[in-house]
Amino acid sequence: MRIEAAECCGILSADELISKLDYLAEATGPWDFDDTSNIVINLKSAYPANYGNAIIGVSRDNYLAAFQLDSDNKISSVSLASDYKILLP
Repeated sequence: MRIEAAECCGILSADELISKLDYLAEATGPWDFDDTSNIVINLKSAYPANYGNAIIGVSRDNYLAAFQLDSDNKISSVSLASDYKILLP
């Protein structure tokens, strides 16, 4: 579990991440989970270990939420960012 940001957090435990989900409270909807969007394609290409198999959503104001599922279709990894552009130049 990770929050992608210069000022916060890095890798977190599941309990720590749950306590930080308010990180997304400022995001403006709707969220776009289109797997064929250029943003998603570029994130998966640039960071295959973190985003290659992830379900990625981007809010109207560029917040990012990404989820990877394990073989039981349970969330195994979560990544959050206040702006996907910190990951893509």
